Amino acid sequence: MSVFISYNHNDSNFAERLALELTRRDIKVWKDSWRIGVGDSLIQKIQDGLEGASFLCVIFSKKSLASEWVKREITAGLLREIEERKVLILPVLIDDCKLPLLVRDKSYADFRGDFEEGLKKLLAVLVPYYRIQDFGRTSPNDHYYLDYGVFTEERDGNLILEIDIISFDLEESFSILTQVRFVGTHAATLEALEIKSLQEATDLVFDACISEFTERPARVVVSPGKKTTAHFTLSDKNGTLIFDAYTSVKSVGDMKKGAIVFNVGGLFPQINATRRSV
Repeated sequence: MSVFISYNHNDSNFAERLALELTRRDIKVWKDSWRIGVGDSLIQKIQDGLEGASFLCVIFSKKSLASEWVKREITAGLLREIEERKVLILPVLIDDCKLPLLVRDKSYADFRGDFEEGLKKLLAVLVPYYRIQDFGRTSPNDHYYLDYGVFTEERDGNLILEIDIISFDLEESFSILTQVRFVGTHAATLEALEIKSLQEATDLVFDACISEFTERPARVVVSPGKKTTAHFTLSDKNGTLIFDAYTSVKSVGDMKKGAIVFNVGGLFPQINATRRSV
């Protein structure tokens, strides 16, 4: 269950802030600059994002109302809303523009004044739909924090596990957003893994990652404004592939010092220590 954020790129600063605030509250977000990498098909990625989204959060402004892309995304959302009879479109108003006729009957989150007040109204709609299995904050020291959310589900018999992590240092002017999606193979079912619950599946993945990254540390270079992607696999003790893992890492904010080396593998033991202590 994700929130697809539709916006005009002239409003990208607002969209980035909104997406980050939703992610910090363990709400899964689909935003183009976070999900589309170099070489990806723009149209295919956006189509996949729209089809997989439960909510279409449209940022309305004078600029966005002139955007053909935003108009197409609204049309796609309205069609799904009619077909599935669900509340899908969530209007967000950020300046004094006139809402399109087809969404005027909807209540909107008003961000024209205070950002926090607009956010509260949006969260009042979104939060009841989200059941995050695992979330929290860990602080390895007095100025460095990790906020994380973990969602695990069984889909068509196979396990899917998604982790969103925001790392921020109070001494820096930027945060690091890490998103990891584990997709189980035919060997990754509760029965095949001889486990009884999704919680056990989550524990298994964390333990496997800690073991994997202890032997082979996973460090990536994070550059200002760029998303770094990686793929790795997890196998059982017999060498059978059980999970494909897709990772993306992106900076949010002003990286004044330029590119940094970020230890993705080091996130798992830090989070696991907090998870197991709760």
